[in-house]
Amino acid sequence: MSAKAAAAITATRNRISNIFHGHDDRLLVVVGPCSIHDIDAAIDYAEKLTVLKNKYSKTLEIVASVL
Repeated sequence: MSAKAAAAITATRNRISNIFHGHDDRLLVVVGPCSIHDIDAAIDYAEKLTVLKNKYSKTLEIVASVL
């Protein structure tokens, strides 16, 4: 894992923790897919999700749940 990816994961986990502990009033939204079978589709999905995450970042913390 790259240092950039590790930093992004750590930052997301910290934001989620802040929401759980009431330090952040935003709503946590965990969205699928539940698994990835098509890498190209997963990349497309992630790109679209990033647009929404940025658009609604003031009120929502959107994270993908991928198992």
